[in-house]
Amino acid sequence: MAIRKTLGATRMVLFVQFVGEAIVNTAVGGALALALCEVALPFTAALTGTTLHMDYGFTLPFLFGVVLLTGLACGLYPAIVLSSYQPAHVLAATRMPSGGRNAARLRNGLVIIQFAFAVAFAICTLVVNRQAHFMQFLDLGFAREGILISSNVVTGDAGRERALIEAMRHTPGVVSTSFSQLTPKIDNRNRFNVTPIGSHSEDIHVLGDTIVGDYATTYRPHLLAGRWFDINHGEDNSPSDDSFFARQGKTFNVVVNQTALSRLGFRSPESAIGTLLKSGGIRLRIIGVTQDLRFISARDEISPQVTFNSNDPQAYSHVSVRFSGVSENIMRTRLKSAWDQVFPDAPSSFETVQERMSTFYITEQRRGWLFSIASGVAVTIACLGLYGLASFIALRRTHEVGIRKALGATSQKVLTLMLRDFLRPVLVACVLAAVPAWLVVQSWLSGFHQRIAVSWLDFAIVVSGTIAIAALTVLGQTLRLARAEPARALRAE
Repeated sequence: MAIRKTLGATRMVLFVQFVGEAIVNTAVGGALALALCEVALPFTAALTGTTLHMDYGFTLPFLFGVVLLTGLACGLYPAIVLSSYQPAHVLAATRMPSGGRNAARLRNGLVIIQFAFAVAFAICTLVVNRQAHFMQFLDLGFAREGILISSNVVTGDAGRERALIEAMRHTPGVVSTSFSQLTPKIDNRNRFNVTPIGSHSEDIHVLGDTIVGDYATTYRPHLLAGRWFDINHGEDNSPSDDSFFARQGKTFNVVVNQTALSRLGFRSPESAIGTLLKSGGIRLRIIGVTQDLRFISARDEISPQVTFNSNDPQAYSHVSVRFSGVSENIMRTRLKSAWDQVFPDAPSSFETVQERMSTFYITEQRRGWLFSIASGVAVTIACLGLYGLASFIALRRTHEVGIRKALGATSQKVLTLMLRDFLRPVLVACVLAAVPAWLVVQSWLSGFHQRIAVSWLDFAIVVSGTIAIAALTVLGQTLRLARAEPARALRAE
């Protein structure tokens, strides 16, 4: 620059040249990015389960603006600094100017910002993936494996519904069959109010479910206290027609879930057994308490639930079947055949619990996959910046290393010193990223009723991995500098 300015180049000419070079380099990067987007689009669409296409009418003008702004942002500061050098000072100096302490602080600051974003993003990615895995294998309160559920509801003809139960029971491979209004991923909500008799507690709004058949064997709910329904007990059978709540003075046995237990004010499951509840003119006796059955997303709060038993199928019920000894596909075929024999005009398919509830966690799972890719890109970009800084510092400190080794410093000591200096900005970035990342993941997790706990291990894993990657990034430059012979280092220009 000093020679060109001596030969007559003006500061404006140099400024325009440097900014122009930055914009051209950015434009080349933009063209490569556009090609990578076209290649990555099908994979991204498959990953997110959506249909994506490139709208060039929007993309090209947007890309032009990004290239222009990025080129200016990248080239403006170097152009100002380079074009401002005084020829006499530069030509009289024994070494190239480095910008002094302020320039060194700026370089380190840029590396810190890059790694702070990358580390925070990586921490959030790890938490998102852990929450998605937690939702996928969450304890639902029942045995989810080996169950198939009908997609269509059974309504209307009670005789045909009984025939369907018998047809299912006699299907090879079927262990048990039951009807219920509530199954995994069902929005049907039958709600009413109940109050403990003899208590001054206020009414609580509960979710009602009526089951038919061997529900206990089909879903295997975890019974905390009491017993399950038994056909030998007359009060265990509740009518399934609309006159149920009109039967004044009648008592029916029910099973409640753990949430209903706490809402009703019982201290333990055992203390609730035998307690009478009232709902309108009927009485409900609690004979059992089960663990909460999660048929809904982990984002939603489980409702207090009261379960009735009936000998007749309830309207708008789904068929649930537990099977054993055969594959899912074979069982689906057999159940569909049994269904078609009874309801030929209402075809149905059967799904597993995992298939029905996959929509509750697939969004977080896909988000975790995308965040993982983005985190990898962010860390790679940060490492590129660190590598550039390491290359520059290695060049600037060649004479320093030569003097240190001439005075007795070993290669190991020089290596330790250089690694410490290179990794110091990374450590600062990890510290700065920890608090924002913690606040972000806590805010995101607050949207889930059941969620993981953020652990210090999440931060330790990301920080240690980042430091290891950063160390590998600068290791080549550091080793080359530490192994340099003092004579060669002192003669280096």
